[in-house]
Amino acid sequence: MNKKEKQVIVNNVLDSFSRSKGLFIVNFKDVNSLHVTNLRKNLFRVNGQLVVVKNSLLRLAAQKNNGLSQLNEFFKEQVALVYAFGDLFHTVSLVDGFLKKLENEIGFKVGFVEKVISKDRFKQFSAIKTEKEVYAKLCGSLKAAIVNLVFTLKQVGEKLKQ
Repeated sequence: MNKKEKQVIVNNVLDSFSRSKGLFIVNFKDVNSLHVTNLRKNLFRVNGQLVVVKNSLLRLAAQKNNGLSQLNEFFKEQVALVYAFGDLFHTVSLVDGFLKKLENEIGFKVGFVEKVISKDRFKQFSAIKTEKEVYAKLCGSLKAAIVNLVFTLKQVGEKLKQ
């Protein structure tokens, strides 16, 4: 591969990273092509993408992007990048399901969703199925807090009247 071809790949990594809602790095050593093909098809359906890039090219891309540079230490062994361009939670769910099926063969390395996320945080994301679910939980929490505040203010008002 010549220098120009390498630069095209580095630029593609940088472009995809900047457009994605999240990036997940998985180790896929010894995973057969059928499993990878199935994951790619499923990711395509939710506007996600799995790409395999040489680690040396990933490190070159990391030198040009501050967010990506935080992941530099994970560009070892055979890794794949999983981009979430669509619904982040659908992508996470697919990757998590894939990881569970191949637990002995593949491992989650790290994720990046506005900042580096750990495997534990990834697991928390995988429990959420859609963005709407996040909004619903958030609204429920806010509603409960507001109801408690109104109740407390009402009690204070009643005590002041006495």
